[in-house]
Amino acid sequence: MEYEIKISGGFAGLTQSYKGKKKLSPTEKKALIKAFKKAKETKENKKLRDAFHYWIKLKLDDKIYLSNFSDANLPMPLREIIQELQ
Repeated sequence: MEYEIKISGGFAGLTQSYKGKKKLSPTEKKALIKAFKKAKETKENKKLRDAFHYWIKLKLDDKIYLSNFSDANLPMPLREIIQELQ
């Protein structure tokens, strides 16, 4: 998988960027694809103060997945990958 992640917001309003490649197991890959498909159904909570906002672009099996998330709707598989990168 190739990834590009930008995290902005929070109390300080700084932006963090991550870009690279990561090997995934078939189970991890399946969970990420499912998370992106489900994320289209969730709505952003605009009432969150000092929340982080995530711009995420993944390339899995020559398909590009691109979406924006907030702290309130960031799917767990994506949250786990971001925690590994930090």
